[in-house]
Formats: sequence, structure tokens, C-alpha cells
Amino acid sequence: PNPFNPSTTITYSLPEEAAVLLEIYSASGQKIALVDRGRKNAGIHTAVWNAHGKSSGLYLYRLQAGSFSQTRKVILMK
Repeated sequence: PNPFNPSTTITYSLPEEAAVLLEIYSASGQKIALVDRGRKNAGIHTAVWNAHGKSSGLYLYRLQAGSFSQTRKVILMK
């Protein structure tokens, strides 16, 4: 869900096996968490980010899988 408190599940789908990197960034661009990393098979995957101890506000997650890259917003509301 978006907004979330205190954790959120990020779901992504891979059409083929790929090296995955899923990171969380603050609104100012500082990397604050590594949520998922590694070689993943084709299919649907989920990763959970627990933002316990983080301030309310806007965060960005960046998913890189092979040559694909996508950035999305998530809002933490306490």
C-alpha cells in the first residue's frame, strides 16, 4: 500500500532470469537501504522494506533487473 506504515511490500515481475538490485533512496537522493539483490528466475517476486526508525516522507525505490531500470515513489506516513 502507498502510503505505508511501517513496512511495504514491493512486487515485481521478471520476464527472464536477471540480476536484480532493489534500493531505497531518500527524497534528497541518499541511498538508505538495500532491499533485494541477486540473480532471480523469471516470474513474480516480492521484497519487503521495513522503514522502522525512518522519518515520515517521500522515498524512492529503484529496481534494476538486467538492462531494465525503474524508479517509483513511496510515502511513509506515521
